[in-house]
Amino acid sequence: MARASIVSGAVIDGFTIGERIYSGGMATLWSVTQPGIDVPLLMKVPLTSEGEDPAAIVSFEMEQMICRGYRDRMCRCVSAPAISRGKPMS
Repeated sequence: MARASIVSGAVIDGFTIGERIYSGGMATLWSVTQPGIDVPLLMKVPLTSEGEDPAAIVSFEMEQMICRGYRDRMCRCVSAPAISRGKPMS
């Protein structure tokens, strides 16, 4: 299976993708914007292609559960949709 490609300018769940900030072994981080939100935002996208470490998904889902409770002034979760409703990207 081909790795999903995310490109600058794409829109995912209402967030417009900016530049890739970081690419690691389990995920990539992207700057994103959304109308009505005027603080810097990041989107974490787990690597889910065939052959990737399945621990990436488990870790990502655990982070989603934890992040929903963030209410700190330095870091807060804006959106954390269920990974199960994700759609394959071309």
